[in-house]
This record gives sequence, structure tokens and C-alpha cells, in this order.
Amino acid sequence: MAGKRFHFYENPHPIVADKTPENKEAYFGHGLEGNKAYWDRRHDSLRDAYMPAHNGTAQIATETKDMFYCDIATLPPVIRIESGKTFPLPLAVITEVINRSTHRVITRNCTCRTTFDCQSYDKAIGCVHIGGPTAEEPDSVARHVSKEEAIAHVKHAIDIGLLPFVGRMEVDNEVWGIWSGEPMFTVCLCCPCCCIPRRGYQYLHPEQKKWQFNPINDLHWKLDHTMCLEEECGACVRQCPAKALSFKDGKVCYDEEQCLYCGRCQQLCPRQAITIETDDLNRLINNIFGRYDGKCGDLGFNGEDYAEAVIKTAEKF
Repeated sequence: MAGKRFHFYENPHPIVADKTPENKEAYFGHGLEGNKAYWDRRHDSLRDAYMPAHNGTAQIATETKDMFYCDIATLPPVIRIESGKTFPLPLAVITEVINRSTHRVITRNCTCRTTFDCQSYDKAIGCVHIGGPTAEEPDSVARHVSKEEAIAHVKHAIDIGLLPFVGRMEVDNEVWGIWSGEPMFTVCLCCPCCCIPRRGYQYLHPEQKKWQFNPINDLHWKLDHTMCLEEECGACVRQCPAKALSFKDGKVCYDEEQCLYCGRCQQLCPRQAITIETDDLNRLINNIFGRYDGKCGDLGFNGEDYAEAVIKTAEKF
């Protein structure tokens, strides 16, 4: 099943009759003043739509629903590779795309943290949007930045514990003013407390889980029970956004079908008992980019081997 294209799009080209520069200026305004007015208008509708999932009171879907098109994947902060070493998957992947980009922005607000007035993380640590169409984003909602600024922003977000995901969410075109409808690459830097897609995942119909969040098949979740504190701790079970972890007979149990591979459990574990691993780093990276290159615009590889480029970039960290 595919996601529904957003209301003002007609495949393959957007309907732009009412999407004029004048309308955009009136809708978004300019600078920080425009930003405040824009989010003041959006707050109530966003909260109404997402508050049940945020509060844990939503109902699990028993049938599929029309939703905007998206295909997103989480990138756990650290993965263990064949050599037993660790690899900084999100920073390496995102840095490579930024370095090849013709344009990029940092949004002035995180949608999720702004919607739910996050008290744990800075609401101004926004998403990074990458690709030529991001030049269309108004200065009221996004800062147009250099490659170096964008990379530093992502690194800071990961360092303070935010969890990235990447991909394509068509609704972003309307939200952030890319009214041409041209695709771009989204990098969300999510807090565990407010992230709308993560908190809503467990309530989706199983068929829609497959396309809305597409976990990376080349990752494997492992728990060392000899190190785990099990129910004595339980932080991983309590805070798993996908409900992939539970207790059985006092032990942590794992449901691979539910897992997002977001890395929150790994991040929380006080004993480093949880690892996320891959048997083939090259295949993992090539599968990520093979899925998104073209669908998220031109990512600038021009036929180069994705994995070779990303691994070479990571060696510079």
C-alpha cells in the first residue's frame, strides 16, 4: 500500500494555480515575526491531530486510512559493524548528503517540540532539509545555511541525544513552503518525548507501518542478558516508542516486527547491554541511498558507489 499524495498535488506535477508568490508571502510572512505568526496559526490544528498519540490515548487502527505519502527510516546513533568497531551511521550518511547538496536549510522550529512545548530539548533545533528545492523555503520558517553550518547542527543534535530519521515526507512541502512540489531530503532530529511519527507509530495499521516507517533490514538488535538489569531497570521497555520491548517472566523480550531501530533503548541502557549491529555495512548504506536517491531528489552521487563515499567521509571524523 502506498501513501496518499497530499491534497494539492496531482501526480506527477503539483497544482499551483493558487500557490502564487503573493499567496506565499501572505501565508508565511518574513523573519522571526512571520515565524511566530505562522506557528500561532498552526498550533491548535497540530495539537488536535496528534495529541491522542502524544498522550498515549490513541486507538490502534483496525483498518488503513488515507495519509500523506512518506517513506522514512530511523538511523540509530551508533551501530556495531563486522570488525567489532562502531560506526556513526547517521552522522556519516547525513554529512555525505549535505556535502553534495546544492542548497540546504535548517528549520527555525522543530514541528514536534513546538507543537507540544517541549521542556527537555530546545525547540529551535529544527530539521535539516537538503536539495535544490529548499531554496524555496521562506526565511520565516527556515534559515538558509552553509554546508558547514548544517553539519555542525546535525552533530550537535546527535551529541545531545536527539535521534535522527531521514527520508521523504510529502506533507513537508506544504508545511515549509516548497510549493513547487519538487522532492527534497528530510533530516529530522527528534527528541524521545515529542516526536510525532515515533509516538504515533504504534497506533498505525500494520500495512501502513510498512511504508510510513521502513526499518532497515540490514540492522540487527541484540541484548546481552548477562549485562541487562531486566525489570530492575526497565527503561528500555518503558520508553520504546514502537512497543517492540516487553517483559516476560521478568526478562526483556524483543519483537523484531515492531522495531524501528531508532536506538532509544541503546541510548538509555546503563549497562550497555543493547547493541544494534550490521553484518554488511556496505549493503546497509547502499540500501539506504538506493531507496532515497531520486525519490528525495538528486542526492548528488552521479553513479558513485554510495557506501564507498560514506565510509570515506566517516574516516575524517
